[in-house]
Amino acid sequence: LTFFDTHYERDSDGRIRMNPAQALAAFPEAVNPLPDIAGLRYVATRVLADKIPVSKNGQNAAKRLLQQLPELPTRDIGGKKVLAPAERVFGEPKSTENPELHAVFPFRLYGVEKADIDVARGAFEARKNKRTGGAQPDAIQAAYLGLAAIARQYVVENLTAKPALRFPAFWGPNGDWTPDQTHGSVAAMALQSMLLQTDGQRILVAPAWPSDWDVEFKLYAAENTSVEGAIKGGKIERLKLSPDKRMSDVTRLDPQ
Repeated sequence: LTFFDTHYERDSDGRIRMNPAQALAAFPEAVNPLPDIAGLRYVATRVLADKIPVSKNGQNAAKRLLQQLPELPTRDIGGKKVLAPAERVFGEPKSTENPELHAVFPFRLYGVEKADIDVARGAFEARKNKRTGGAQPDAIQAAYLGLAAIARQYVVENLTAKPALRFPAFWGPNGDWTPDQTHGSVAAMALQSMLLQTDGQRILVAPAWPSDWDVEFKLYAAENTSVEGAIKGGKIERLKLSPDKRMSDVTRLDPQ
């Protein structure tokens, strides 16, 4: 927080101007990249909500940043406003990353039961790199956007991929190394996020779960909460939370 607060100059409107900067590895040269802005909004908001303990100076920096950050960059595609990798990028992408979707995951500003989800869904649909495997987070982002069919496709693709070596989960190299731990962890996180998501105090059950997948589960949410249940025939048949008082925070969503 202190770095971003002190490193960059402000524009004529008093907003931080991130230049020079880069949007992940995809765009080594960019102005006001979305991942940085989204990350700072997410972290600063959590600091001010006392979810991340920091010093008084850190709290003050968080307040200033939220007041002075530029808006998340957007662009127009087919008459629709969608998230953009940065306010301005130079050249073609140098990697398979989609920086604009960092506002969905890991910095969860958009998602199921959140405002303006179509701005993020439009960006997901228009993303340049549409794939899964290795560290590519499309499966997780699809789950957080409530896109059950795409999340399902990518999870199945990841978990049925043939390992490179004779051990069952030694996938790779997928552009990096063997074994590729990120390949399996993306699949596992996407699968669990299809079934359970949290947003502050709220617990979303089946936000991106396929209606023809029956499941019995026990997963963990924030604040030492366990969520146990069963979905059969496209219906949530059983749901138990511990502690019981957290049941009031649950939003049940219909499998798709």
